[in-house]
Amino acid sequence: MTIVLTGLDIEKKAKIFEDALVESIGGRGEYEKFEVNLTRSDKNDPKTNEEAFAYLKVSALDPNSKKIDKFSSKIVELALANIPGFTATAPPGKGTPSIMHWPALVSMSHITQKVHMDQKETIIDRAEIPVDRPLVESQKVNIPGFPDSRMVKAPLGRAFATRSGDKGGNANLGVWAKSPEGYAFLKQFLTTEKLKELLTDMKSYDIERYEMPNLLAVNFYIRGVLGDGVAASFRSDPQAKTLGEYLRARIVEMPESILVR
Repeated sequence: MTIVLTGLDIEKKAKIFEDALVESIGGRGEYEKFEVNLTRSDKNDPKTNEEAFAYLKVSALDPNSKKIDKFSSKIVELALANIPGFTATAPPGKGTPSIMHWPALVSMSHITQKVHMDQKETIIDRAEIPVDRPLVESQKVNIPGFPDSRMVKAPLGRAFATRSGDKGGNANLGVWAKSPEGYAFLKQFLTTEKLKELLTDMKSYDIERYEMPNLLAVNFYIRGVLGDGVAASFRSDPQAKTLGEYLRARIVEMPESILVR
């Protein structure tokens, strides 16, 4: 459930509410998983009501559905006995199932392939896949040297495109250049360490990096960022669809010549 915090002293209001809620539910240990996350979308000297809003997302997970169904009611009970301006983004409701992603391999010996057609069932022999197939060599791509032009500060997205999404509890983040010169900079600049510097909330995760010169691209595989999978993640974006655009919005120093006008 998400609570709206408004105006001044947002951090203080968040702590007052969190402390009261934890006491009301009997402690953090009452649930298998309990998280509180504050998003500071509020602005100084707001010009509209909404510009004064910050959001406090409170999440709980537990195998006891009755406890979860009562969780949002515990939050609403604090409405008239806590911080000023208390409101929520949605009315209280029952919990929703948390479906955990559990990838595994199943031996073909346990699988029977069947085709059902015209009310008949036909069993199909298993296809034998050779394990000694020859490797296909990737096409070599000639990449030019590092662009020789004036360095300027600009959002990363002015030179590069991105796409991101979920793979179970992990996330894929692809970044590609608009030109070979842009890729020469991307390959050298956007290391795993640099990605963690730009996306500071990714620092604690293991990240694998893959170069794809034939696509002028680099791909990052971020392990564990989505927890047990989309339907069990507490993140505001449980599918990591916004991760790429988040990266494109970061301002970095890069060669002026690779900017897309």
